[in-house]
This record gives sequence, structure tokens and C-alpha cells, in this order.
Amino acid sequence: MNEQWWNTEKDPHVPLLAHLSSLDGVLRERDARWQRYLQIFLGYPVSGFKPGQVSKEDAFKRWRTAEKALKLNPSENCAAALGARIASQRTRAAFRTSTKGPDAWSLQRRAQAREKFVAAEWQRGRFYRKSVKVFMHAAALGLGAMHIFPGDDRVCFEVAAPWEFVVDEQAAIDGETREIMRVKWVPAELLEARFCSEQTKWPAEFREANRQAIQRAIDGSGTPTSQGFKHVTNMVRVVEAWHLPSGYGAKDGRRVIAIDGRTLTPESAWEWTRERFPFAFLFWSDPLIGWYPQGLVEKSEPLQGQMNKMMGRVQEMAHYYANANTYVDKDALTKDGARKLKNTSGNIVETNPGARIPQTVGPPSVPADLLRFVTQLRAWIFEEHGVSQLSAASIKPPGIESGRGLMELKDTEGGRHLLLNQAHDDFILDAAELTVEAGDQIAGAIGASKYAVQAKDRKGTQRLTWKDGELKRSDYEVEVFPSSQLPHEPAGRLEQVKILEDSGYINRAQALHLLQFQDLDQFSSLEDAPYSIVEMQIEQILVDGKKGVRPLKHQDVDLALTLVTNALLRAEEQGAPKEALDEMKAYLERGEEILAEAAAAQAAAQAAAQPQPPQSAPAPMDGGPMSAAMAQG
Repeated sequence: MNEQWWNTEKDPHVPLLAHLSSLDGVLRERDARWQRYLQIFLGYPVSGFKPGQVSKEDAFKRWRTAEKALKLNPSENCAAALGARIASQRTRAAFRTSTKGPDAWSLQRRAQAREKFVAAEWQRGRFYRKSVKVFMHAAALGLGAMHIFPGDDRVCFEVAAPWEFVVDEQAAIDGETREIMRVKWVPAELLEARFCSEQTKWPAEFREANRQAIQRAIDGSGTPTSQGFKHVTNMVRVVEAWHLPSGYGAKDGRRVIAIDGRTLTPESAWEWTRERFPFAFLFWSDPLIGWYPQGLVEKSEPLQGQMNKMMGRVQEMAHYYANANTYVDKDALTKDGARKLKNTSGNIVETNPGARIPQTVGPPSVPADLLRFVTQLRAWIFEEHGVSQLSAASIKPPGIESGRGLMELKDTEGGRHLLLNQAHDDFILDAAELTVEAGDQIAGAIGASKYAVQAKDRKGTQRLTWKDGELKRSDYEVEVFPSSQLPHEPAGRLEQVKILEDSGYINRAQALHLLQFQDLDQFSSLEDAPYSIVEMQIEQILVDGKKGVRPLKHQDVDLALTLVTNALLRAEEQGAPKEALDEMKAYLERGEEILAEAAAAQAAAQAAAQPQPPQSAPAPMDGGPMSAAMAQG
């Protein structure tokens, strides 16, 4: 396809749509498999991925009130358990810069601002919530994707469905591709608003040609219809294609958006200089051949298909054969037309008259071996994916009561999914870098000082601009870390914090700061105040450059001196400005004065509280009146 890109440079929609047509058979086979996997994962029919492919019968199968076939879905249970363990961690992106050199301090301050800015954009764009859907797509189909692109004044995050991506696996036999197409059905009015409005600043004749092409696409092909359905919105198939540049600084990268018969973007907008696609991909497994990976459902499809087949037999046997037979004499049934036998269920079998007591027999309707086989198939699926059935059901194994035991159990189960954790970390890493690239584009369009967010933390909100965290790509590296290294379970978190406190690594104030139990936040936040106020004071001095910050007499001065001394040593190592270091030293001097004053006051109070010895009367002096009286006596 590369040759076609350049030979028809003025009309790239021609080779794009021709290449897409050549892959039609491969895509039909892929979509049929994915529909089968989604049907297993969701538990209801999935007829297609295009408008109009859902038949009237299939559309209502999900809500029918008739009796449904019994099915078990351990694959979805495994995916949900892994999603709760991995995708819910809110893994954060950390920007690391040099810790030495004349500009180390400035770089680290800007890196911290960039980290807060990216976190605020993720919060504003609901990135973590959307990433859970990406994880579930990867579990069901092997591939999940997030499209990250610049908006007018913020970064946009869109979950891209796996079936929208088209990759020629013949060209990506080793798992790497330099070309991707995304095929999406879009409402016609959105296309006109995006490609035909004056805001594009394209020539009027070009925009009018786009409008006519969109109308022809509606009138010519329109939206596939099904009997009984009325389509309110006209949908148009849009193909967006990327071709990566051949190297750094090369000008042969392309990105075009086309519909049938028209390229909607002008030639001036075709160039693509970035060395990556604008997607953060999550691959459930590394494909050994080709580009599309295997998902959880594909690996367990044979087992789950056989299990639900057996479940259908169990349901059928129970329906037809799990009926009690009551054997009774004919004369016991009726007498003069009146029924004598009451409160019976199942079948009544008449026998010859005689002295026979009515007897009810319940036949063994379902063989025990069949039930054991169904149970074994279900267990094999959990074993294949390394998920404990107890974890999937949120049940604590018997005998494990302590927080330390829960931590060890989690580590044991988590070891099986280290590769999946690494894949999710790579997804977060790509998302962070794409967010920065999109932010650079927004800042270039509206100005770095005007592009701003409200960054939130435990202390409140802070307005940050893109300029506050302005960095060159060569000045930093991106790493990913979980939002907390401590366990999520309250028992495990409490146990881990208690170990740190008992070992002397942290004090009580720091322990309360680490616990962060939401239900107890209104109480623990008061206990946490001595630690939080020192954090705030350090930030005011080192980050905000505030002058005259000193410890308060009624705060925990001992804790403040310890934390500020550590912060001073770290700041000196990182090359902080002399003014900030002097402020830190003045803070420490004032803290020592407060402690000295408190010690002096305590010593004075103790001295005043001690009982004084009784004082005796002074002896009379020689020659005094008393001495004369005594002499006369």
C-alpha cells in the first residue's frame, strides 16, 4: 500500500478504500469470531458491528421474558476479577528528570507541575473510568484502545472499539505495523459540522465539495436498514488512516480522513510527523504472529462452550425428567366424580384396584457424573487464567483471617498476571505521553499560559498552566506507579502501615496519613493535621517561594524539625535556590528557639511547683534587748 500512498497523492481516498475492499473477506472472518466471543462474554446475541446489522429478532432476545437457557460465564467473572485488581488501581504517570546539575531543581519543579497537570487532565476527561472499558475490550477480544487527541481547550479521551481498527496482517506478520486504518460510522450532521464549517479556515469551495460528497454518501449508500426499524440519523462510513514517517524528521508520514468518493482533509493537513499513532493500546497478550492478540475469551472458548452445552442438557433433563410419579389405585382417584387425592405434583400413574397405598417416586433426573463434569469444566477455566474462584466471588479463603495473610494471598495470585500488569503499565505510559503531545498542540494553538487546569489534592485545588510544567522531551522520562503501594483491603493496609510504624520507619502522624480510610477521614484528618501542616509549610517555601514561613508554637515542632531537616537535605542535594535554603534554615532556627523557650518554661514551672524547705527564726545578736533580758534572768 505504500506505493499507492505516493502515486495517488492528490486523491488518497482511492487507494485507501481499494485497500480496505481487498481486506473485506479477512475482516468478515475476524468480525464473525469477535461476535462469537462477545456473545460468550455478554451472554446475549451480537449480530454485527455496523448500523443495521442487528436484526429485529436479535434486538429483543436480550429482553425476552420467555425461559432462557441456563449458562455459566466464568470468563466474564475472571475478567471482572482481574479488572478490579489491575484496572482499578489508578496507576499514575511520574515524570523523572535529572537530580544533578545547575538546572536540576528547576527541572524537578517543572516535572512535578507537569505530573499534576496530566493527572488533572485525566481526572477532567474521566480517563480512569474509560480505561476500565478498554480493559474489558482487551479481555473479551484481546485488544483495547484509547484515542487521545487535542480538543479546543482540553485533551479528549475516547474509547475506540477494537472492531474499528483495520491492520493488514500480511504486512504486520511480526506484530509491528506502520499503517492503521480506523473505520467508524459517524452521523452526517457531525461530519458537516467538522469538515464543512467556516471554523476549519479551509477554502469555501473545498468545504462545499465536502458537503456535496457527504450528501452523495447518504443518498448513494445510506445506512443499511432492517425491516421494522426507522433510522433517525443518517450514518456515513468514515475512514481515518495513518502512515508513520520512515524516520525522525522524515516528511513522508500521512494522516487522511476520507469517505466514499472524497478525501475530507486538504493536502496541507495530510502530513503526520509524530512517530506514533494517537492511540494507547492495551494488548491482552503479545501476538506471536500477526497484529491482533488473543483475549481471555478466545482462550477459554472451547471449555466454556462445552460447559454451557452440558448445562443445556442438565436444564433439559431437569425439565423433562425431574417430575415425581405418584402411583395410586384407580378407585383412590375419583368417587362419584369427586377427586380424593389432593396436594400432589408431577404425574399421577393409575394402577389396578387393590389395597395399595399411594406412593410417590422421584426418579434421578440428572446424573451425578454430568454435574461433576460441569463443575470441573468451570474450575478448568479459572485455573487456565490463574484466577481463584474465591477471589472471583469476593470470598475470603477459610483460615486466612489476618491482614498479613491477605497480603500474601494477593501476592501469590498476582504473580500469575505479571505480564498483564506490565501490559497495563505500558498502556498507562503511552497514555501519558500522548496526553503530553496533545497538550503541546493545545498550548501551541491557544498559548501555554492560557491552557490551564485545576489540579486537586487533599489540601484543595491549584490552578496550573502548561507553562508551569514546560519541559523538553529530552529533559524527562516517564515512569508509571500505582496510586499507592499499600494494599487496597482495609485489613491488609492497616497491617502494612502497622509494620512500618512498629519498625520505626514512620511515626503515628505519618501512619494516619497513609491509612486514608474514606469512612474515617473526618476523624483521621484531625489526627493527621500535624503532618499535613508541615507538608504545606515545606511546599510554601520550596515550591511557592514564600518568605517568612515559620513553625507555630502550638504545632508539633519536633515533627516539623525532623521533616524540614530531611527536606532541606534533599533540596540542597537537588540544587535548590539559595533563598529557599535560607528560608528553610530560618525555619529550623525558629523551631529550635520554640523548643528552647518551651524547655525553659517547663523548667521554671517545675521549679515553682517544688515545695520549699521551712525557714527558722534568725538568732538574736549579742548586746541586743533579748540578750540583756536573758542575762538578767
